[in-house]
Amino acid sequence: MHHLSTRQQVLSENIANSDTPGYRTKDVEAFSDYVSGARSTGLSSTHARHIGSIRGGDVQVVKPTSWGESPNGNNVILEEETIKAADTADNYQFATRLYTKAYGLLKAATTMRG
Repeated sequence: MHHLSTRQQVLSENIANSDTPGYRTKDVEAFSDYVSGARSTGLSSTHARHIGSIRGGDVQVVKPTSWGESPNGNNVILEEETIKAADTADNYQFATRLYTKAYGLLKAATTMRG
């Protein structure tokens, strides 16, 4: 969720600066790169078979290649940014639904009477 939130913020900045001369677009690193950069929270496990606690690292902002560039040096293409923003919103909704389902399963498991 943190990765998607950061990406949405970066894309919004790109759209807001679409008329700024010399502005260069930004994006965030791929989610797979973000996850592979995850690091331990420092919590210890009490058993070798326990899963360690992992926290995502900071999201890195990168400068991607763009579809084009205007005469004033600005390379923000609104269509491209809109597509990226819609994709990010879809992924955010998917993650929210997934977390909601997982919460429902945990809640059902803890309230079952045997």
